[in-house]
Amino acid sequence: MKIEMKPTNQKAILLERIIALQKQKEQDLLILKAQYYTTIGSFSPINLIKKSFQEVVSTPHLTANILQGTLEMGTQYLSKTFFNSNRIKVPGWLGKIVQFVLKR
Repeated sequence: MKIEMKPTNQKAILLERIIALQKQKEQDLLILKAQYYTTIGSFSPINLIKKSFQEVVSTPHLTANILQGTLEMGTQYLSKTFFNSNRIKVPGWLGKIVQFVLKR
């Protein structure tokens, strides 16, 4: 016993599959285009700068090191200004010792 399928039924199934694949292709193309524009936008110079700045700010160790360095430079500047001013008479060796201690 052979079971024969109707040619029209197979043809209809094939057409349905072709239509479904065409719709899937259109959807995939839209997704691909959207991803392309997103990628192109993320590589613009301003976005690269923003991303780099956000990474620097979000790194806790780096921000702590920057803050510590800024404070050290500020204290060194103030100590040099304070000990090298003409109004205060501090021996040169004492000023150098204080500046050396502040550098560490």
